[in-house]
Amino acid sequence: SWWLLSKVQEGQPVSTAKVLWDHRRVYLTVGLGVMVIGATRSARVVLLPLWAAHVGLSASTTAIIFGIVGGVEMLLFYPAGSVMDRFGRIWVAVPCVVILGIFMLILPFTHSALAVTAAAVLAAVDTADRAAEGRRSLLGAKERRLGFMKNGKKRKSDR
Repeated sequence: SWWLLSKVQEGQPVSTAKVLWDHRRVYLTVGLGVMVIGATRSARVVLLPLWAAHVGLSASTTAIIFGIVGGVEMLLFYPAGSVMDRFGRIWVAVPCVVILGIFMLILPFTHSALAVTAAAVLAAVDTADRAAEGRRSLLGAKERRLGFMKNGKKRKSDR
């Protein structure tokens, strides 16, 4: 890692293969975990309409289910963000991933509009986690950007 930093500071080119090799342990542990979680979260958006069509629900019923799920997600944004701010990301992320896994397990056992809706609402908890995370990242980025733009000098409007 220090070698790579020294190469970058000297202006020498560093190959992508070298970076991947030097950080292979991180990519194979954390990177692989993040990739699996991201794929699972994305699969929810694809699986739900496909399963709804499989059990014979109309497109309008599926759209209503998505609307209900969207409303539940919006209701959960604030509580998820609040828990994350007070106790840390782990207290929201782990339960949300477990709940998403439960959604993936129970979806094949749903055969009515009500059951599909209940399963989809369960998966909405995971989306609330992502929204709270996004809000937190957005606010942090804004603070960093403003701090960078000020260049360390206080303006009258900042006092």
